Amino acid sequence: MATGSAQAGCWRGNIRIGSDYRDKFERLARHYFDADSVMFPLAFDDYNKLLTEGKKIDPSFRFYQDAIDFILEQRERKYREQLIAKYTDEKLDMLLTTTLYPYQKEGIRFAFERGRSIILR
Repeated sequence: MATGSAQAGCWRGNIRIGSDYRDKFERLARHYFDADSVMFPLAFDDYNKLLTEGKKIDPSFRFYQDAIDFILEQRERKYREQLIAKYTDEKLDMLLTTTLYPYQKEGIRFAFERGRSIILR
């Protein structure tokens, strides 16, 4: 089972392995989780593969909703970071009908990276 858990003020993706098929799940987990059972950041992109492989071992293998939400949030954050990196000050200027101060452009990037909305007038 994959779960999300709060620890030290931040969310982490963890796996809990029960007693059924323990050896098989431990081998599978080594590809996606560190020694503390925390999901590797690069594994967020492969969680569908993990789910498929886990269900082959035991059809009852699942991600809890909090884990799915956490993984999707991490994937979206990564996508936004990659997308906003393409928008230089010059590209932002071309999109806008007004001139922004540098701190305003920085604010746009900051809000976008965190999935927040900005309405400009």
